[in-house]
Amino acid sequence: RREATRVVAFKTLAAGGDECEALCELSRAICEIKTKMCTIAEDRPTDDDYQNLCRKAKQRCSEASDTCVECVERGASCQGDPAR
Repeated sequence: RREATRVVAFKTLAAGGDECEALCELSRAICEIKTKMCTIAEDRPTDDDYQNLCRKAKQRCSEASDTCVECVERGASCQGDPAR
């Protein structure tokens, strides 16, 4: 899945898309994975490993979303809002 996301980002850049679009696409993918990981963790509330993975995924989603927002604020374009 990670490699597929990178391919989408690189294709976006190669097709004339800007860096911000690629960053925001990666952000959306990271946050989609976070949602899936945390859903699994919800089913295993007493398993510390799953809880830690969810916590890390939330942090990475937040960081990726912030990067997308910063890109937009610098004046580039990004379609849609990154999920948090």
